[in-house]
Amino acid sequence: MQRIALLGGSSPLGLDLTTELTRRGLNPVTFSRFKTATTYSYRELDFNSFDCIVNLIGGHKSLMRTSGERDLILEFASNLSQAAARNSVPLLHLSSGILSKPQERVPERSLGYYKRKFALEKLHTDLRAVGAKIVDLRLFSFAGPNFLARSDYFLCGLRKSIVSGVPITISGPEFTRDFSGPGELVDVIQAFLQCDTSGVFDLTSSKPVARSELLESLEESFGLKFVDLASEQEVEEYIGRRGSSFPRTTPRSSLEVAIEEMRSSLMLKNLDGR
Repeated sequence: MQRIALLGGSSPLGLDLTTELTRRGLNPVTFSRFKTATTYSYRELDFNSFDCIVNLIGGHKSLMRTSGERDLILEFASNLSQAAARNSVPLLHLSSGILSKPQERVPERSLGYYKRKFALEKLHTDLRAVGAKIVDLRLFSFAGPNFLARSDYFLCGLRKSIVSGVPITISGPEFTRDFSGPGELVDVIQAFLQCDTSGVFDLTSSKPVARSELLESLEESFGLKFVDLASEQEVEEYIGRRGSSFPRTTPRSSLEVAIEEMRSSLMLKNLDGR
């Protein structure tokens, strides 16, 4: 049984990933800043004990940290990548779809995050040049049962509205997004373990979804109530490059991911009340 080290695995995304990896017969081991009954601390990571390391650290929450804290996250991730390369352990780093945008189009509040992610991808390019097996997987929008129940993204707000029955007000410009779920992420991990491919890839869906289509489908499937004040004058795209998916993977469409993962997430309400 292949052992996968999940760094940052106690996050909602990590919980969904752990569930899917286990379901497929892999052995995920969770690492976090502090040791608990179910996770190891980062200091306990033994590179030679794992077939692959998956780094989930440094998501959008790092935007809310101080500049010094963000620098420490970057330093930790850089040291991890270099140690994985020295020990010849494959590393899959969950990067960000924000890097698909040119820097001049990145909002000011996200610019520091963008630069740190860019610096890490540059380091990985240098390490790959000397033989390291590293994949930067750019994630755009994620949906998983625990993630939807415990996070604060757009779909998570829709889930809260479905559960409470209180209509949600939608504002801002229309958007088109690529949604991926734990199944798509584990597909990449399994393919990564079975081949020698390295590089930068986008975690794309087979078809992006527009917000208007997403809202209508959630209304039909789950009774979502919403007031749409969104502007139709402008459309924001947050999608991956077509043809940039990791080889040997067949992702679902964004709408399929959103509906199927929302259904699974709503089932959690029967277990924990969320």
